[in-house]
Amino acid sequence: MRPISTTNGQLGSLDFQSSINLLKVTRPNSRVTTVLSTMRACGLSGYRNDGDFTVGRHLRDVLFGTLMINNDRILTNIANGKSHERRTFEPA
Repeated sequence: MRPISTTNGQLGSLDFQSSINLLKVTRPNSRVTTVLSTMRACGLSGYRNDGDFTVGRHLRDVLFGTLMINNDRILTNIANGKSHERRTFEPA
């Protein structure tokens, strides 16, 4: 993702808002991938709830984050905003 300049009042721009919303969608997904990789590395010890290498709670926590953010709604809003922006601001 490209960095966005925050000068000249761009914090309210549609590009900035879309980038922040995409960040909300992509970060939890990368965390899930990281925790699943950790579980694979730990083997059966990662699945146990009573050991030193327990990862189950971490997996539960990162999966809960993706549910709370409601990724489908965010992606739909971004798509609708981008299509509306194109229709509204296309040069004649």
